[in-house]
Amino acid sequence: MEYDLVYLRGDLLFWGARNIDGRGFDTEQNRPTNLQIPLVRK
Repeated sequence: MEYDLVYLRGDLLFWGARNIDGRGFDTEQNRPTNLQIPLVRK
């Protein structure tokens, strides 16, 4: 199981940014805290 971060704002979809050191999101402590560039929903 992985923990992730998803954020919707209007027509924009943001995913959690991957950790710089390559750690996965397998524990709550490793969850992403920053967002990637948004995807636009059409």
